[in-house]
Amino acid sequence: MLNIAYKGGPNNLESFTTKNVIQCEPIEVCEPTFPDEIVIKVDNVTGRGCCPACVHYLNEYDSCKVGSLIYRCRNGLFCNPSTKQCNIPSVDPTQKKCLIEYHNRNQVANKGLKFYIETNKRKTDIMYYPMEYETDLLDMPDCDDETGHYKIKQCGQEKCFCVNPEDGQFTFGLSLKDMAENVTCKCADHFHKKYMGSDGDFRNLEDNAQIHMKCDSAGNFEPLQCVNGTCFCVDEKTGQPSSTKAALYGALQTLPCFDLEKSKKMNTKESDPNYQNGCDKLVLRSESLSLEFLKKGTELSNMGDVTCSYDGRYGSRQCNAFQCFCVNPSDSTLAGNYRIDRSAGKMNEMSCRCALQEFYQTKENLPYSKLQCDTLGNFNPFQCSNGGRECYCVDENGSRISKKKPTLCLDKFMKSDINGLQKEEICQFMRKALSDKAMVDDIYYTVRYNENWDLVEITKPQDSQLYSTDKC
Repeated sequence: MLNIAYKGGPNNLESFTTKNVIQCEPIEVCEPTFPDEIVIKVDNVTGRGCCPACVHYLNEYDSCKVGSLIYRCRNGLFCNPSTKQCNIPSVDPTQKKCLIEYHNRNQVANKGLKFYIETNKRKTDIMYYPMEYETDLLDMPDCDDETGHYKIKQCGQEKCFCVNPEDGQFTFGLSLKDMAENVTCKCADHFHKKYMGSDGDFRNLEDNAQIHMKCDSAGNFEPLQCVNGTCFCVDEKTGQPSSTKAALYGALQTLPCFDLEKSKKMNTKESDPNYQNGCDKLVLRSESLSLEFLKKGTELSNMGDVTCSYDGRYGSRQCNAFQCFCVNPSDSTLAGNYRIDRSAGKMNEMSCRCALQEFYQTKENLPYSKLQCDTLGNFNPFQCSNGGRECYCVDENGSRISKKKPTLCLDKFMKSDINGLQKEEICQFMRKALSDKAMVDDIYYTVRYNENWDLVEITKPQDSQLYSTDKC
């Protein structure tokens, strides 16, 4: 690449010369120097901004040098000239949620910050019960190096799932981690972006009234896709066509990506093309009729009360005029007794994610951990194992966030002095503290009762204020 110099002003084209030629070293691949290191080829870094370079992205607390072009702190972190480490600006209220959660989980995992339950009856003799966050097995969010948002694919110790990059909330797609190497979540992300502004849960009337593209249950594109009457093969990771061949809807078997075994599992009539899953088939009939009437100025009522997920099966949460409830995706039968009345005003809190994982475990024989669900079909924040002898807290994804502990001491403390706070509520506050705002070394959290329970910051309690567990 040339670094052009000229004489006599920028309008004197004849004065251009080719002095100071910059010779760029070719870069084929950027190799990490140790496992999990993030190294990316970036253009226009060295050689006076002309040449590419392998840029190393540093995590929080990694050593750094202010102004380095090759070793950079990940997006949202800055190279602190005092500590000479990559730090998060803890006072910045606009910081990306993923980076705050990453920072907080890093703090509790590496520095042992605790969560305290505070007594309230004896104002002159306040005591604190320490709840220990998980350290070794704490799942860390995966943040995008450039934007600082959540990556659309997140993985924990056991499973991977697809999320909204803005807030990290589950969208669609679940898979076991050891089976998720090729999962990209690009299909789940595509449909989420398309329908997130829609009044419906997943799809609008026009899409439901025609044969359309779909995802697989992990969040990738199905290799075989159909739009209206035309079908074709795509790359499951990207959704891009993988073959120039196309077929009419009734001739799917002529396509190289047609899967006979998968087709048989749909349990449809022999004459059926076997592309659509059960929910999409049901909705197609009613919605196509509704669309035709709507074009003529008539709106049919009670025709669109079934929600399909991005794979064409039944959405795990269904609602009618009176209540919402969790169902099995394969046939819409009730999944347990997970339901809530619409009048309760908590429909948005109902995800049915625990009920969905329960379905995969019991109905499709996938080896997910057996966890307890709450009344909404979400993961109960407080979980127990070994016959109830060891208990712990989990986050909204069902991943453990506290150490497994016997509950004898906690039970005694709760009976004596905390105004009826439930264990599930304690775990919910522990969840909230991990994503609330950036923790620093001398800030700890507790819950305090005023008119309501509130999450508040405190300095580290003195040893004399800690509830003794010696007799438990």
